[in-house]
Amino acid sequence: MFNDAEAFPRNGDKVLQHIWAPIHGGKALCSFTGLAPGKYAAVVYHDENKNGKFDQNMLGMPKEGYGFTRDAAALFSPPSFDAASVEYTGVPLYTVVNIRY
Repeated sequence: MFNDAEAFPRNGDKVLQHIWAPIHGGKALCSFTGLAPGKYAAVVYHDENKNGKFDQNMLGMPKEGYGFTRDAAALFSPPSFDAASVEYTGVPLYTVVNIRY
């Protein structure tokens, strides 16, 4: 989860919250707590080989499934923070992130 447009989605040093969630029945549930109202964007990946990183080939193309909030598309590069961000008002917010393989 990021709240910094400059860091999204690659600067792991500026990740606001990181959550690991097990997959059951093709779905995983992540719950972020303690967030102040504001704009947030999440990047999700399926660590298929469980090595703790998002694997890419030599050209930088993903080797594992990934997705972004608002189902923001990654065409030739990751989406912008604005394309992926959601406004959190402090009221519980539920969103679905589809994983692309």
